[in-house]
Amino acid sequence: MKKIVEYIKNVSPNREYSIEQPLFELMRAEIENTRHEILEIMKQQQGMIFNFKKENGQFIHTFCEGKLVYRIGLTPKTVIGKALKEIFPLDYAEQKGKFYHRAWEGEENVTYIGKVNDIYYIASLSPIRKDGKVVSVIGSCVEITEQNVLKKN
Repeated sequence: MKKIVEYIKNVSPNREYSIEQPLFELMRAEIENTRHEILEIMKQQQGMIFNFKKENGQFIHTFCEGKLVYRIGLTPKTVIGKALKEIFPLDYAEQKGKFYHRAWEGEENVTYIGKVNDIYYIASLSPIRKDGKVVSVIGSCVEITEQNVLKKN
């Protein structure tokens, strides 16, 4: 037990742990701290990271974070738990849905350029598999508004 506590102290030296705490409490606390740190990092990154699953024939967003989310006028609360047509106008949702479908079918690195509220971004979608089956898709986006404006001029 002492070795485990020492290991956890080495991994997270800025936190206080004692030998008297049950091991599962130490592990749970460390997992929660790590989860919080990762979420904060995702919130602070300049782009956008999102995840979706297919439920009842619709792609439902299960995660969404990053500064780009707010720049395009959305929030995680307006995206998580929602289908594309609940977030965007129908024609745009259908257009994005084609890319989502390709990634859901297993195509790697599906990329597309999107525009929301005069903000251009490039998105990359990659399937996440479990036992060979796609269980969700992760997307990452980077703003390209400035590059797009320079290209037009």
